[in-house]
Amino acid sequence: MGYTVGDLLEFKQEALTESIRVIRSRESFWGLTNVFTEVRQQEGTDVTKWSIFNENRKLGKWAVRNSPARPMDLAGGRKLSAPLGHIFMSATIDEDVLLLCQSPEENAQERAVAWIQDAQEQLVALGDNLLEAAIWEILLTGELAIDQSGDPNHPIIQTITFGIAAAHVADNTTLDWSLPASKILSDTASGEAWGDLLAIPEDDGFVITDIVMNRLTNRYLFGNTEIQKLWSDKRRDILIEKANITRLDGADVWTYNKKYEDDAGSLQNFVIDDHIIGLPSAEDRRRVFHMMEGETMVPDMNRPDKRLMKAMGAQSWVEYSSNPAEARIFYKRNVMPVVRIPDAFFSRKVKL
Repeated sequence: MGYTVGDLLEFKQEALTESIRVIRSRESFWGLTNVFTEVRQQEGTDVTKWSIFNENRKLGKWAVRNSPARPMDLAGGRKLSAPLGHIFMSATIDEDVLLLCQSPEENAQERAVAWIQDAQEQLVALGDNLLEAAIWEILLTGELAIDQSGDPNHPIIQTITFGIAAAHVADNTTLDWSLPASKILSDTASGEAWGDLLAIPEDDGFVITDIVMNRLTNRYLFGNTEIQKLWSDKRRDILIEKANITRLDGADVWTYNKKYEDDAGSLQNFVIDDHIIGLPSAEDRRRVFHMMEGETMVPDMNRPDKRLMKAMGAQSWVEYSSNPAEARIFYKRNVMPVVRIPDAFFSRKVKL
């Protein structure tokens, strides 16, 4: 840690920014900690640019020693761009906390530091909630719609697409998982049995290793006659491990039921009911999903004129007002989750 308690009590910009960066994303955020783990920074712009491409599945060619290199056709790709998502939030530091900051008593200073760090953790949590919701929106729909207005009555929607094929994010089904007798494993007519869904990205060179769903959808799986039969035979111990089903036709099944509170005050699942998401291995996910992070403009609080400066990554600072006597602590970050290999995963509705 490169800052002191005194630095925080004086609201030094460098200390506040370092403090906010060491606040880790909560481990319970499955999307942030298991899917979009690869952070790529880019300087000089608030517009992110990335290439999308499909895996090249052709075999390379052996060459005769001392002969010219064998010319090969590379897989085609294309470039996409979009403005980075703009996270900019603040919280009030009231007069009571400001008095604690200036108190000579150690106990008062400890309370002030605890308040500052709690405020920063809450601002980071709000930003992480937003990013987690964005991640699952991308995985479930293949798009991301950002309302930049902050006004529910006059939204300004920026929709970002990632070139994901419709078959990979289908919001329909003919095989209803909610019916216990559904042939989830053995159906051959719908093309939507378990093995058929796992095979969707295989033509693009990826093997699905993890299936994510919420608790309601998981109940369909646990209540299915075919699945229950598997549990009754010798494979039971292989299938059930640490509260998730493991190696079901090669894929682990994860129940993710974390919720967020919407603007109306209602709790909503990040992973919506009646849907499943199939993901490639953790190693492949580092190539497929990137979190793009860029520079942002912030006031330089070390200068008397507080001139704006460019800064990379998450930033935090404090500004004062005298009427009323208070301060505001700010959190700012320009960031965008992007998909670089569009057809490496799938999502599917599993209830009619």
